[in-house]
Amino acid sequence: MSAPKSIFAPETQPVSTQATHRGRRSKREATAYHEAGHVLAAWTFRIEIKSATIEPGVSFLGQVQHRNLPRRAYENAELGMLSPKQQVDFEHFVIVSFAGLVAETKYRGRRNRVTAGDDYNFITERAMTLIPWERSRNAWLAYCEAAAQDMIEASWPCIEAVAAALLHQGTLTADEISTIMLDDAVRKATFARFRQRHEEEQERAKAALRADVTKEVRTVGRG
Repeated sequence: MSAPKSIFAPETQPVSTQATHRGRRSKREATAYHEAGHVLAAWTFRIEIKSATIEPGVSFLGQVQHRNLPRRAYENAELGMLSPKQQVDFEHFVIVSFAGLVAETKYRGRRNRVTAGDDYNFITERAMTLIPWERSRNAWLAYCEAAAQDMIEASWPCIEAVAAALLHQGTLTADEISTIMLDDAVRKATFARFRQRHEEEQERAKAALRADVTKEVRTVGRG
């Protein structure tokens, strides 16, 4: 297994090569952040990860190999007989799917229409298997996407570390991913980011509550 310093080393190329392949490198970087999003969510939900790569294949630019839902879960979903644990597992896997799209969108500053379509088709198929009613399904999908967004925002240092390693090596094994996720510097940076985001959310919630109370007081006063 490569040493941590090698895993975190940034991608370096001659200046002329960087200029010539700017568009290609940009797509490769976006793919690295996309796959890093999947890695973070799978790791968070303790879904076994086998590998992650940004080396393109016949039908993909990158992919994360991880444990999938068992066939029995899909069969039970179609019969409306999911256990509580299977329902939670479905939710986790959908959030994992959203996380790649969310991470890439944050990195690029805009949504990738091509990968967005592929991801949403995959997510929608899973959701339709689980929830047959459109209104409930759409609300559940909105929640799963929001959960992925909060996860990515709060853990961005992890995303950057995994993406940098993918850009440097192309492919990461399960052990190398564990090395990154358990690295002290990455964990400290992620905790600091999480605490900052948590404090910001608390301040926004307090401000919204104060605004609601003030509005209510004014309404009562006019009455």
